[in-house]
Formats: sequence, structure tokens, C-alpha cells
Amino acid sequence: MKKIIYLCLFFAVALSLRAASPAANSLYPLEFRNYLDNIENIHPKVLFFEDGWNGYNFWMAYTPYPLGSISAENLCIAVSNDGYNWTVPEGLENPLAFAPDGGYNSDTHLVYNSTTNELECWYRAYDIETVTDYILRRVSSDGVEWGAPEVVMPAAESRVMCLSPCVWIENGRYRMIYSNGNYLFTTDASPDDWQWSEPVRLNVPTTLHIWHQDVLVDPDSGAVEVLFTAYDNNGNNNAADLYYAVANSLFGEFCSPEMIIQRSSDPMAFDHRAIYRASMVKVHGEYYVYYSCIDHDWHRYMMLSTGSPIQDIVGFKQVNPMRSPTSGTNVRVLGRRVYNLGGELMQIVDLVGRVVATSTNTATGYIYVPFQGVYVVATESEAVTIVVR
Repeated sequence: MKKIIYLCLFFAVALSLRAASPAANSLYPLEFRNYLDNIENIHPKVLFFEDGWNGYNFWMAYTPYPLGSISAENLCIAVSNDGYNWTVPEGLENPLAFAPDGGYNSDTHLVYNSTTNELECWYRAYDIETVTDYILRRVSSDGVEWGAPEVVMPAAESRVMCLSPCVWIENGRYRMIYSNGNYLFTTDASPDDWQWSEPVRLNVPTTLHIWHQDVLVDPDSGAVEVLFTAYDNNGNNNAADLYYAVANSLFGEFCSPEMIIQRSSDPMAFDHRAIYRASMVKVHGEYYVYYSCIDHDWHRYMMLSTGSPIQDIVGFKQVNPMRSPTSGTNVRVLGRRVYNLGGELMQIVDLVGRVVATSTNTATGYIYVPFQGVYVVATESEAVTIVVR
């Protein structure tokens, strides 16, 4: 009997830790440019408004993080009406705050206050000398003008990290879930004094080290969905995958975590090295999972996978043809990345005329080609035939 029980437990754990479907990985990053004019964006938190909020259906907080530069890791805002194409709301100048003296910013999060009809941008600041972090917020009624930074959770004397704080409003109090780098904890406070309650560890049955997370709470049933990046004892926070778990209530027992997105085995993939902080939002019954990631060369990107249920999400693979391949440009090929050295709009077309990849702007950059083969690279200046291995 004991043997049967052990076998059941073994298969339950194996099932919960099984590899995610490769279809969940996005082939292309969301190519919206930050205040540094690059697309290396991480730490997404996305909110969806059915009827829009100040002119947009989607609002996102994020930070740039080019090649892991902590000085660039400052909170920014982006907006969209379709969830794919993002821009800066008119009149806003990113970032909302620059790095504090002797430290850096990170871990942005958005909170909508339905009582005041305001958007709140929460974020974590870190002091390098004291090895402590603290949480701040800025509030806006229109997404363009933001109030002064307010410390809502001072640095803990215990120096316990408060990573990737996820916040929502519940019965007039602010409820937070955060990670200490291993486990998830929850605490709450009144905005009258910001006296946070004693943290309680969430009952998530896993031996994985939980790094960053996002949370959805059903206002009717109280069910709690948690999406988190995690790694085992052989990994680290820069070698993590993405997991999902759900419970009937915040203090109930969560199901065994399921792997939703796994690092790509393709060394040329944008998400080859790690899956980083992700955000999930429900749009007309479908999950939109915005996940940041790290490639082989330590570049950071923002990706999107969608679908329902969340276990069946599919990565963004859209390619939009722009024109016929009558001309081309100078290129450099690295694996399945084709670098555009000429700084013009560029298409990659296979030998039977099918467009397999298209650049989206005129800045010098690259296109990720999803298939191997022989292609024609075309722009308005010249045509080049290349072999992509």
C-alpha cells in the first residue's frame, strides 16, 4: 500500500513539473521602444480595461534592462488597444523615476483603484550599501501626470527581500504577495498608516525557488491564480521557467505548479537563457501572458503568448508582409538571426515567394527567422540571397 502511495506521489510531482508545450514560446518580442531607444524591456504588469481607461484598453508598467544595466531599470508606462502594438500615452515622458542614489529600481506593478478611478504604479527600490529594499508608489488620474513617489513599505530591518510585489485592493486595504527568493508570502495594510501585517507564507507545494510572480484574484469566488518564475537547486534566477498554480482562496492549498513556458532549447531564441517576470491578464475569456526573458547573449525582451486555458497558450508568431522582395540590403547572419546593417525596412522571403519575417522599423537591428533555408533579403536599395542555418 505504501508503495502505491509513493508511486502516486511520484507521478503527481512528475506531472506538475513536466515540460511545457514548445508552442507556448513566442518567436518574436514585442518591439516597442523604451526611453533609451531599445526594446530590452522586462518586469511587465498589464491591466485590461473592457471599456478603456483614459483612451486605452491596455496599460502596462515595465522597466528597460538592456544587458542587465541597473541604471536603466526605471519604471515606465506603455499603452495599447490591441495588446500587441504598444506606445507611450500622449503627453507622458518616461521614465517615471530615475535610479535612487546608491541603488536602483525594479519590479514594477500596476494597481487600479476603482474607488478613486486612479492608476497606481508600485515599484521596488534597492539600496546597494545597506543591502535592503523598499517599496514605493506613484498615483495618476490620467496615466500622464503622476504624483510624487511615496514610500509605502520601508526597508525591513531583517533585510529580507521583498521581490516582485503584487498588489490589489481588498475591502479598503492593500493586499500584497511577494517573494523572498524562495517562497511566496502575503501581507496587507491600510493606506491610512501603511502598517503591514505579519507576513504569512502561501501554501504552494513545490521545492522550486520562486523568484518573480503575478497574481489574479477572482472578486466573486475568491480564487487566486499565481504565475511565477522559478528554478530548482541546480539553477538560478537567470535560468528560470514559468509556472502556474491556483487555489480556492489566498490561504488555501494551491495545486501543484504546472510549467507554462519553458526556456527554449534553441540557442538563437529570444527566450533561450531564462524566462523572467511575467504578467497575466484575461481578455474576453483568454489569457494574455506577457513574459520577459533573456537570450543567450544576455539581451532582455518582452514576449506575448495567448490562449485559454492557460495551459494551452500559444506564443506570438505573427509576421506582417510589407512589400514584394524587389530589393535588399547588406546583412550579417548569425544562426537564425539576420542582422540589418543598412537601417532600412527589410523583408526575408523564401525561394517560393513566401514572406517569413519582416522588420518593423528603420532602426538598425535584426529579424529572427523561424525556419532554416535559403532566403532573399529585400529592401529599397538592393537584394541579397542568404542561407540561414
